[in-house]
Amino acid sequence: MMTSAFCAMHPSAAREQQRIVCPPAVDAGQISVTSPAGWTGWYLPDSTVKLDSAGIMLGPIRMNGVMMGEADKLKDGTVVNRFPLTGGDAPQLEKWVVCNYGSHLFQAIKLPIATRECAVVYWPEKGTKKGNPHYVVSDITCK
Repeated sequence: MMTSAFCAMHPSAAREQQRIVCPPAVDAGQISVTSPAGWTGWYLPDSTVKLDSAGIMLGPIRMNGVMMGEADKLKDGTVVNRFPLTGGDAPQLEKWVVCNYGSHLFQAIKLPIATRECAVVYWPEKGTKKGNPHYVVSDITCK
């Protein structure tokens, strides 16, 4: 079984606007594999998993309270995924920016409880097809 690595930094108060930068990759040295008795597990040495996407979770991190966000595609091809954090129970729940490395490896940073919204900006990756571009995380802001 693979154990996910989590960043555990805790900003103390919401600033007017906070910029968050996901680590660009997770390398094999950050990953441990726990195996059942009699088995030996490993993650390929010298391998790296690149940042794939980012999002917001509400509530305790292990409960996977993933938010969908509201996506807008701008004229320049940029996609902005906005996450309002003010409705319902959101104001009193824990808030996390989650950086995704593939579908089962994550790193997260806890946001101040007073955070009201976040936006994740994606740019089309250079060198990909215009009609079907691959997007990369370019910026994450919260306030």
